[in-house]
Amino acid sequence: MRKIMAAVAISLLVLMVGSAGAVAHTSKASYDYHLGDALLVSFGFPPGVMAEAPNGDVVTVVGSGTFDVSAKTADGSGTFVHKNRAGATLATGTWTASRLVAFQFYGCTADGLCGGRATLKVLVTPDFDRSLHFPAMLEINCQQGNPPAGTSEGIKLNIPGHIHFNKHVEEGGVTVFIPH
Repeated sequence: MRKIMAAVAISLLVLMVGSAGAVAHTSKASYDYHLGDALLVSFGFPPGVMAEAPNGDVVTVVGSGTFDVSAKTADGSGTFVHKNRAGATLATGTWTASRLVAFQFYGCTADGLCGGRATLKVLVTPDFDRSLHFPAMLEINCQQGNPPAGTSEGIKLNIPGHIHFNKHVEEGGVTVFIPH
């Protein structure tokens, strides 16, 4: 039932933002991306998208932006909340996208939503010390189109030398790619 409700809400999202339906797009296109942001929340989805680290810590990421596959460019920003296994908040902060590293295209649905796995180079800045900036990789996996077996909806966030949130959390939020 949740998947049906998600499909209906995302279809309404496409109509609302004005994307063309059933248009074929290649992996050389430009896309808007949304990660549990206000747009998705307005359709009844929970805020944020979660990923888990091997030690049980969880990060919740919210944000949006654009990327261009041909130019390998990306922009956008958002927030994060890092909690330990017990649920205590360890850090909050912001992230800013600076570049598209890779994009694996999964195809588009009849309603014009496209899926794929985008890896963005981002800069993470914790609220406890705004002078600190950590280079990181943010992976966004949207399950629209024809995703390969073994993939799942969600994000991963790798902050080298600090922590790697490398596991999607089941029912941990929604992502979407909308072609330009």
